[in-house]
Amino acid sequence: MPFYSYYLGKRVHAFTEMLRKALLAAPLGALLRLSWPGDTDDSSQSLKSFLILACGFCVLAAIEIGQVFCRHERRT
Repeated sequence: MPFYSYYLGKRVHAFTEMLRKALLAAPLGALLRLSWPGDTDDSSQSLKSFLILACGFCVLAAIEIGQVFCRHERRT
């Protein structure tokens, strides 16, 4: 079950793990931002930021879902 180890552990450990994963994701966001072609149009800036955020979230969610399936296969 996802997040089960966070539930069983201490709150400090859960916060530390969440912070560690967020810091590991920061370079992905920076690379996505740098890879997007720049333009000076301010109206598309919020759309660009949303798309970068959505793309980064999808990549990280896919990694976490993959880890759940890998853990499931090892137990069976």
